[in-house]
Amino acid sequence: AGKKKGPWFNTTDPSSGIVKDDHLILDMQNGVFTRQALWEDNLGREVKIDIRRIVSHAQPDYAAIEYSVTPNNFGGTLEFESSIDGTVTNHLIFEPKKKKIRNDEVIYLSMKTSKANLYVTEAVHHTIRTNGSTLRLKDYLVEKLDPDSRSSNKVVTQYFAVPAPKGTTVTLEKVVNIKTSQDILQGLLSKRYIEKAAIRGARRAPSFEKLLNAHAAVLEKRWDDARVIVESDNGLQEIKDFATWSMMQLARHDIDTANIGARAYGPEGKAYKWHCFWDTEFYMLPQYIYT
Repeated sequence: AGKKKGPWFNTTDPSSGIVKDDHLILDMQNGVFTRQALWEDNLGREVKIDIRRIVSHAQPDYAAIEYSVTPNNFGGTLEFESSIDGTVTNHLIFEPKKKKIRNDEVIYLSMKTSKANLYVTEAVHHTIRTNGSTLRLKDYLVEKLDPDSRSSNKVVTQYFAVPAPKGTTVTLEKVVNIKTSQDILQGLLSKRYIEKAAIRGARRAPSFEKLLNAHAAVLEKRWDDARVIVESDNGLQEIKDFATWSMMQLARHDIDTANIGARAYGPEGKAYKWHCFWDTEFYMLPQYIYT
């Protein structure tokens, strides 16, 4: 931001700035997806952005994303907009039903599936740090920053504004707890109970690092069980590891009654609307049986 208000970080709008460097890294061993970008806005201000994402294998009802932003050649105020977006419809599988209230600690959104009538609640807890020190969240909460932001009756959002001297790294952690009526006692509990469970989970959420450490420890054991060694120098090991990683992502290890979302991974997932097919599951079963 600086003295003159700058544009939002946007990699698709050349008028807002340019991406000078950009790397996407999938760490399959530890289950972390990382983006490292260097962005210069249309006022010549350079920002280093590091993003890490995980979906926990140790605690499957948690997912987290961490943004670390460093102003390289200026000082000012960094502004963050963090949302739960109920407009993502997954080819009409989900229909947002109601925007839920927010408070200083947790924001949450409840939805209902359009076919199976399952309730889903996502609750988010944020943490802000500067150079490793945790800040008091409510001191940096602000009202809506941008009249053109995505906030609507189907999107619940929190906004933060954090002073950042030149070279200071500001980190925003976003930890999500997800509860569904299918996960809790086979759907026998009420929507309100599911909401309370998700909010409670968000308030008790571990930090990103604690989630990551537990997640990586579980994956280490799973890789020991599942990795197939390919004696080759032509890249086949990486291809086989990616196939194994994909299959790890498709099956819930903590739910015996869940089937395998065999078509859910990759660009073809939406075309099949996340249906599952017995013949596809059949040829995938040996991998799961022996690992």
